[in-house]
Amino acid sequence: MHSYPSSTPARLLVTLAVLAALVALLTAGPLAAQSVLNTERVQPQDVSGFFTSLDAGTMLQGGNSDVVHLKGNGAVGYRAKRSWIVLVGGLTYLSSSDSVSTEDRFAQIRYGWFITGRTRTFHFVQIQNSREQALAHRLLLGSGVRHSFVWNEDDRLDLGAGLMWESEKLDASLLPPGTPTSSRDVRGDLVAFATHRLSSTSKLTNVLYVEPRVDAPADTRFLDEAHFIVSVTGSVDLDVGFQWLHDSRPPTSVRPNDVELDTSLSLMVK
Repeated sequence: MHSYPSSTPARLLVTLAVLAALVALLTAGPLAAQSVLNTERVQPQDVSGFFTSLDAGTMLQGGNSDVVHLKGNGAVGYRAKRSWIVLVGGLTYLSSSDSVSTEDRFAQIRYGWFITGRTRTFHFVQIQNSREQALAHRLLLGSGVRHSFVWNEDDRLDLGAGLMWESEKLDASLLPPGTPTSSRDVRGDLVAFATHRLSSTSKLTNVLYVEPRVDAPADTRFLDEAHFIVSVTGSVDLDVGFQWLHDSRPPTSVRPNDVELDTSLSLMVK
């Protein structure tokens, strides 16, 4: 995402608006999202002090859902010299010929401590559910370490590894009778983030998440998400993304693969 300095009143107004929306997400009904979330796209990499980001657009999806979605994500955070804290939230509205519903919402609080300029810890609490994945509720608590192996004006490559505790409850009304609906597991949390600048106004990014169950590594979730980002103005980016999500052991009646193509506009205020 591209960012720009703004006036204090404008920055405060946008920050309060996004914070209000995120609080609404945290306090309204069940929260939802895909089984693996990419929060990189609403967390800027080059900020200091308070920041706010918005990401809104459309999505075409094939797999567990062959419809058009409208989606939005946002973040409010603060970056100090050695630490970083951010509240991230998002929702997806599904629209079909005869109905409109809220399919996905999620919320995550994330904290990081910079051990060095290139190495930092990450810690997060996340709540979510997903009708598409028959997921009524999931709570994640995770921690790990991430290091930037390449970081220059044009390229960046980060690798990270950690562990997370997962408490999951499935929606029995969406599953065949007798299907187990609750579980608690410890999973690995592996991430690879890469970006390459094509020009002064465009770049490519890719993020890969791998989440194997510690006691049964064959039970693994993957998310690979690639984006082509073009700066439209000093504060707005056009983002065209492709996402592949795989669950090696999905709930009964849920397909193991989801593929998404989305286009969105992103706003950054700091």
